[in-house]
Amino acid sequence: MGNENSVAKHLQNAQRTGVCQLSDMNLDEFPMHLLKMSGKLRTLDISCNKFHELPGSIGKFLMLKSLNMNQNRLNLSGNSLKALPSDLKDLQAIELNLNQNQISELPESLHLCPRLKVLRFEENCVPLRGVPEKLLADSKVSLLAFDGNLFDQKSFQSRPGYDAYIERYTATRKKFD
Repeated sequence: MGNENSVAKHLQNAQRTGVCQLSDMNLDEFPMHLLKMSGKLRTLDISCNKFHELPGSIGKFLMLKSLNMNQNRLNLSGNSLKALPSDLKDLQAIELNLNQNQISELPESLHLCPRLKVLRFEENCVPLRGVPEKLLADSKVSLLAFDGNLFDQKSFQSRPGYDAYIERYTATRKKFD
């Protein structure tokens, strides 16, 4: 772990503010003390560290609106992630970027993420069957970015649940027009 005193100061501040800034602290493992704040943290920045794996406990952060893990040995985009924890149902992030990894299947639990609106998984190894039908039919996701996987737009349009997804997508687009 990096500088313990500095991490402790940041954790104390996060307890008061709901924002935890632990970027560029030479951390090589997820600070488990953060779990005590899983119901309070809104923003977590653990970028520019040396993480090797995404901890399954990240799904316990019930209030999390922003998660930045960029420029780690595990960066949510641009790494060699082959899989995600299977239980992400409590993840509170609004956008999840998994681009340029080696993911072959999206977890079924993503459809349960109550705030997830944007899911980017471009340039992975996901076959059409690796996109859960419930993610299309029953989630809040209104933008799926999936170019560079093992299926094309035409086959994606024939996937069960696509109609429900495209309704959410269209409604969201109309809000911004």
